[in-house]
Amino acid sequence: MSEYSAVNWNLADVRAKITAAGGHAFNTANGKVTAIEGTAPAHVGIVEWPNAEAAINFAKSKDSPKADRRFVIETE
Repeated sequence: MSEYSAVNWNLADVRAKITAAGGHAFNTANGKVTAIEGTAPAHVGIVEWPNAEAAINFAKSKDSPKADRRFVIETE
């Protein structure tokens, strides 16, 4: 999951790069974020990756947009 303070990149281009790297974007970057507790970020991107290593590799690549915060969540 990534938090973006400003969307200053071509969303279609980023989604294509995510797909090429093996990820699946959940199309949340321009969605409405509602806070239940605390302050909600303006934009959140959620991407499913085959494994944590793929997510980390993409986040560190030149193809990944700059993000304010990033998290990798491994599920059960």
